[in-house]
Amino acid sequence: MVPPPLQGVEVRTIRREERPRWVRLMREHHYLGFEGLVGEQVAYVATWDGRWVALLAWSMSALKISARDQWIGWSEWVKFNRSKLVVNNSRFLILPGSRIPNLASRVLGLNLRRLSRDYLAFYGHPVFLAETFVDGERFRGTSYLAAGWTKIGETRGFSRKGRGYVANGVRKSILVKPLCKDAIQRLSDPFHDPIRPKERILMIDYKKLPLEGRGGLIDVLQTIEDPRSRHGALHSFISIISIAICAILAGARSYEAIAEWAKKLSPSERRKFRCRQEEPPSESTIRKTLQRIDAADLDSKLYGWLSLQSAFEAATSAIAVDGKTVCGSHDGGRKAIHLLSAFLHEQEVTIAQVSVSEKTNEIPAMKDLLAPLPIQGSVITSDAMHTQSETARYIIKEKEADYLFTVKDNQPSLKRQLEESLGNRAFSP
Repeated sequence: MVPPPLQGVEVRTIRREERPRWVRLMREHHYLGFEGLVGEQVAYVATWDGRWVALLAWSMSALKISARDQWIGWSEWVKFNRSKLVVNNSRFLILPGSRIPNLASRVLGLNLRRLSRDYLAFYGHPVFLAETFVDGERFRGTSYLAAGWTKIGETRGFSRKGRGYVANGVRKSILVKPLCKDAIQRLSDPFHDPIRPKERILMIDYKKLPLEGRGGLIDVLQTIEDPRSRHGALHSFISIISIAICAILAGARSYEAIAEWAKKLSPSERRKFRCRQEEPPSESTIRKTLQRIDAADLDSKLYGWLSLQSAFEAATSAIAVDGKTVCGSHDGGRKAIHLLSAFLHEQEVTIAQVSVSEKTNEIPAMKDLLAPLPIQGSVITSDAMHTQSETARYIIKEKEADYLFTVKDNQPSLKRQLEESLGNRAFSP
């Protein structure tokens, strides 16, 4: 039962016109001050009888916290995709003069009840876990513990500075609070969508794909040229590339994630990947090798092989085509490299890409991109630039696929015809 003094306590998000006051009070009274927060953030105020009694701020979760990551049990690549579902209580301030028994734990409890709904409203996704760090030299964390938080370890005494970390000598207690019953499972299970847990995420189990033997992955990769010098190469080219491919199919989305996936392979699994060393290739070895490989050659041969595997058939139904300029690729008078890529919608895996010449644009490059791909029965999506009659004819007649194109104001006649034809009728997308 809530004591009478606490029944009038309310917690809400601050209004735009209240933010200057909120920032001023946080700077004046919080021992860390306030210079802004990182990433997605929500600020709250707790009121009692119309008077401000506490301030709270939530922001992006910490990038690397070993105790938290072990407690959740997620892999590096799963954390990369789901870190936004964890939020950090970066500021909590009981304002001077607010001497109400059990106020702090009451405010925390009220805030946690609405926190996930507010993130859904502001940023389009819920949150499943709250974290905070308590300086033991200043506080005991009593209000958090009273609100149901759990201490899971301590930080190592480092703080972020620029792109790196520096030692600050202050080890803080790490406290967490799940915001739903199955929060840990939602965050760590790589094969199910955390927001819609009944929906399975389409990932490929490499154990269901043929690695060795005639027509296996190793056999296909033998035809790819090794770009490295043979002198001093500790790991075979085949082992590096085959490990990287299978890790990406399993969900890895960074060089670090690929290396972590490789470390979890058993000795017998490493032998299947033709590893010559007891330890798998490191992140730097994987990164340097992949950066030097002939990407176009690998794309065409790999996707041709994958399209023949039954474990991959479900992933080929929707293919997106999009063009991007590679940041930092310009060189003096030379323009930056512009790539046109085809990737799978559900798996977010790039299956082909071509460089767009400076003297042309993406439209004629579409045929070069799709030509080597076995896409019969697939649906090709793209932006309004590719809404061209010749492109549509090529996809339907020569590739035996379908398309979903966007029509905008750059094609007024076609847009007007569609508006007159469809009118206000609704139809299933």
